[in-house]
Amino acid sequence: MVHLFIFLNIFGNLLNSVDYLVLSGTNTATSRCINAIHYNPANLSLDRAFSLRIISPSAGVLNSSFSLSQYNFYSSGVFLEDKDKRKIMKSIPDKGFTLLTNANISGLELSVGGFGLSISSFAIVKGTVPKEIFDLMLWGNELDRVYEIEKPDMTTVAAISLTTSYGRLINFGERNISLGVGFRYIYGFYTAHVSEATLYLLTSRYSINGDGFVKYRLASGGNGFALDLGFSAEISDVSRIGFSFLNINTGMKWYKETEEGWRSFDIDSLILFNTEDAITVTDSSSYECPSFKTPLPTYLILAYEYDRGKIQYGIGYEQVINKTGLYSRTPKLSFGLKYYFRSYLTPMVGLAFGGDEGLLIGIGSCFNVKKIGLKIGLQNVGIPFMGTKGLKLGIDLGYNL
Repeated sequence: MVHLFIFLNIFGNLLNSVDYLVLSGTNTATSRCINAIHYNPANLSLDRAFSLRIISPSAGVLNSSFSLSQYNFYSSGVFLEDKDKRKIMKSIPDKGFTLLTNANISGLELSVGGFGLSISSFAIVKGTVPKEIFDLMLWGNELDRVYEIEKPDMTTVAAISLTTSYGRLINFGERNISLGVGFRYIYGFYTAHVSEATLYLLTSRYSINGDGFVKYRLASGGNGFALDLGFSAEISDVSRIGFSFLNINTGMKWYKETEEGWRSFDIDSLILFNTEDAITVTDSSSYECPSFKTPLPTYLILAYEYDRGKIQYGIGYEQVINKTGLYSRTPKLSFGLKYYFRSYLTPMVGLAFGGDEGLLIGIGSCFNVKKIGLKIGLQNVGIPFMGTKGLKLGIDLGYNL
C-alpha cells in the first residue's frame, strides 16, 4: 500500500521506539496499534486488534563534531600539528560543540478497538561549548588578545507523559477515511536552563585573566497539556493519505520550586595547573521566581510508503517547526525498508540525512513467537564504526507488536 502522511509531532525524537530509531520519519506511514498513539491516532482504527507494549527502554548519546576515529586519535597523546588543529576547528560548527544525551522508558502501552493508552517517561540533557573555547585551547593564549565568549547553552528536562487516543473508521462506498484524536498530560519532574552566560578573557605572556557571569533558572515541578488530531483516507486499494496535528499545546508550565540565580567570578593568573586557585566566585544570588513556560518541540513529518507485500519501503521528510533550544530546525530526509522474511522474523533498515545528527543509519528486527514480540533497534549517528558520532539503542517487548 502507498501512504502519504503529514505530521506535527511532539516527542518524536524523545519517544524513541525501535521502529522510529530504525525507520525515522518513514515509520509514520506504517504506524498501527500502539505505535499509532504516537504518530497518528487515526491509524488506531486501521488495526483494532489488541496490542500491548510491556516495556520499551531506549537511550542515546551524540555530539555535533567529533567521530570515534578523531576522538581515539586526538586523545591518545599525539602531538597536534597546525593541520590537526585546523581539522578539529573545522569539525566544530560555528554555534559550538554540542553534546546531547537522552533516555526514556515506555511501559503500559496498549491499544484495542481503536483506543490507545500510553505512559512514557524521558530525560534529556543538551549542552553547547562555544567554539572560542576550543580556539583558545588549541592555539594558546595569543598575547594581549581579549576573548569575549557568550551564550554557552545548557538545558535539562525530565518528565512523564500520559496519552489517551482514539481512532474511528468511516466508510464511503468502496473507500474509507479515518479520524483520530489524542489527549496528552505531561508532568515535568525537573528542568534547568542556563539563560545567560558571558566570559571575558585577557591573555598575557604568562597567564589568563578575566571575569564571567552565569544566570540560570530551575524548577522541580510543572505540567502541560496537548491535543492530537489525526486523519487518514484510503485513495485506492494500494494507497492511503493522511495527516496529523500532534501536541497542539501552549508549552510546559513550571510552577513548583521555581528558582532563578546568578554567579559572577574572577579569573586571576590562570594557568593549566592552578585552575582551582585562579577562579574565585565574587558574588552570587538565588531567589524564588514566578512560574515560567518552556516550549515543546513540534515536528512536521511527511512520509510516503509503498507496500509490495513482503517488502515495504518509504521516504519521509520531517522538520522541527518551532524553536525549543533542544533540537535543530534543519529538515531531515529519511528512507526506510521493512522485509517480512518469516512470520517470526522481520528485519528493517533505515537511512536519514539532516537534523541535529547529519547522517543516521538504523538497523533492527522484530522477533515473534505466537504474537509475543521482541524488537531491537540500533541507530548510528555519522558514518558507521570509526566515523560514528553517537549511538541510540532501543528495545520493545510486548504482544502483537
